[in-house]
Amino acid sequence: MSKEELGKDMLGYPKQVFFILGNEFCERFSFYGMRAVLSKYLKDDLKFSEDTSTSIFHAFGFLAYFTPIFGAILADNYIGKFKTIFYVSIIYVFGHLIKTIGATPVPFSAQVAMSFVGLILIAIGTGGIKPCVASFGGDQFTLPEQQNHLEKFFYIFYLSINVGSFFGTLLTPKFRKDVYCFGKESCYPLAFGFPALLMAVALILFLLGKPFYKSVEPQGNILLKVLKVYSRGISQRFKSSKTKVSHWLDRSKDKFDHQLVEESKILLKIFALYLPLPVFWTLFDQQGSRWVFQGNKMNGWSDIIGEVKPDQMSTINPFLIVILIPLFNFAVYPVLNKLNILTKPLHRMFLGGMLAALAFVASAVLQQTIKSYNSPFYEDSHGNYYVMNASPCKTSTYFMQHDIEVIENGTSAVHSMEPGMLNINIKDAQLPCLSTLSIEDSFDIKVGEFSVFLLHGSPDQLYLTKILEDTQLKRGHAKTMVIGDQSSQIVIKQLKDANTISLNLTQKLDNGLFASEFTALAKGKYSITQDEKEFGAFEVKEINSIVHIYIESQSERIEVFEEHGFVNVHIFWQVPQYVILTVGEILFSVTGLEFSYSQAPTSMKAVVQAAWLVTNALGNVLVIIVSGVHAFNRVTELIFFSILMAICMIIFLGLGYYLGFMSKKVPEANEPVEKETETSSL
Repeated sequence: MSKEELGKDMLGYPKQVFFILGNEFCERFSFYGMRAVLSKYLKDDLKFSEDTSTSIFHAFGFLAYFTPIFGAILADNYIGKFKTIFYVSIIYVFGHLIKTIGATPVPFSAQVAMSFVGLILIAIGTGGIKPCVASFGGDQFTLPEQQNHLEKFFYIFYLSINVGSFFGTLLTPKFRKDVYCFGKESCYPLAFGFPALLMAVALILFLLGKPFYKSVEPQGNILLKVLKVYSRGISQRFKSSKTKVSHWLDRSKDKFDHQLVEESKILLKIFALYLPLPVFWTLFDQQGSRWVFQGNKMNGWSDIIGEVKPDQMSTINPFLIVILIPLFNFAVYPVLNKLNILTKPLHRMFLGGMLAALAFVASAVLQQTIKSYNSPFYEDSHGNYYVMNASPCKTSTYFMQHDIEVIENGTSAVHSMEPGMLNINIKDAQLPCLSTLSIEDSFDIKVGEFSVFLLHGSPDQLYLTKILEDTQLKRGHAKTMVIGDQSSQIVIKQLKDANTISLNLTQKLDNGLFASEFTALAKGKYSITQDEKEFGAFEVKEINSIVHIYIESQSERIEVFEEHGFVNVHIFWQVPQYVILTVGEILFSVTGLEFSYSQAPTSMKAVVQAAWLVTNALGNVLVIIVSGVHAFNRVTELIFFSILMAICMIIFLGLGYYLGFMSKKVPEANEPVEKETETSSL
């Protein structure tokens, strides 16, 4: 055994990195778990419209991907990586705690304020530690003796990111929907609280390794030096414009080192190449906003695995990443290299961007399919109202926002409207009711809410009672409520297999009515009994419907109202767009970061990482702008993003040729990276 091999063997693997890996897993679970349910929380609990929820979601994304610049400066210039991770993680934990408390039944204004404060602190926290954790883990290795161990560490580190993301995105929506708390059919305090707990565990794990860590003193942040070079070059360009130089940055050589200026030139070319890239992240990050809202309109019920939540669908991405990256590296790319196909990294990135555009075409086709169902609950910027006539009368109903509508007894009418006051005028009752009967009332209809009204009474007296406002319509089953004119016990029995459900009419409504809690019924035939007295049978005809059963004890009759509430397109039709986008991410993101690192001078690699994160931040800004101007309907918006992505990829290829990057090939394993030989006037 050689001395070098003996040295490697004696050093072994630095055990302290397992604290860092555990920290990264918990932090990523915490971040992606909270982020998975964020867009639905903004819409369902904070009552923002889809467009506003999307804008807030992506504003959070912008902040999370822009603050790493400041985290890197803090770590490299002032307090070092360990203290930066520690102090910023405390901010991170407090952000989660405030966010969790804000999701509990506090006053609405406090809920909104605490939610925003929590989000800002979380964004600062995740952004502040983002540039530090991986490099701090790398600092624990002794080079070159532990080079092989270091390479394995970064692979395991990347794996821990995606495994944490997968489980966070899978489990947190279950906490949101499958657990009821504070009288709601959801539990956002748990959905936010568990990620908060995981972030606290991440901080504890990180601190447990403190006695064993190797800390590198701050060396100074190269980003600040580069910015000073650019600033000097620009200012001198205007002051001494008559002086001839081959590159405008050469004017900064009077104050800065020659090598720093030359390396800044190379970096500038990489920055120019990055200009079209934010649009990829514009598309990619909409997995957590637009695609979640799209899935929310679809049928997520499966007889095998139960309900698939729309915010769980993005688990496809980290799951496939873990599988496909090794597959591409060890199988796909070697075969393509032998065939001399996609050997240039910019070609791979171009294809990845085009696949992202294709994913949005698939999403637009699916959105058009959803829209073609003409569901009354499709318009997310509107409120919905539903009037059921359980009275013995046929009446004429005047809606201020719509024309006159005749509602027969035993039938219903459903509409959507822009948020505001709904005026209902019911009159012209026909026999056996008195023709003079009339009701006039006004109700506040809010965005995203489903308001239900019941017309009931006798031939000489009619009432209009508001039943509920609800945004949490359960998918995959018929969501069923029983309403009666007396407090009682209800038993619903499925005729096929004799399963029974017991309900209590204890929720007191106006005009002498009582209501049960909602229950979920499968498609089929049922009998219904009130206080051991059978009232007959009814049938649930559709899944994803809303069923109201009205029992009138004195006349011993029931009325059943069933409204199909959701588009019956299965959520698994979203799988193709997620798969296409994930393959695009591997070709675009992984290749792009590796290529940029290979082209950047050694001292500038941290700056390249910061610039890459900024492209992600800017991509989120574009979503905010487009969703804010309301220029398109949802289908057109998806097509717009697809076309924009394709145009940007064509520009990207053009920049690659102009800047001299197209001659570069992807280095094979153990192949040295080519040095920069060409310059441009950029």
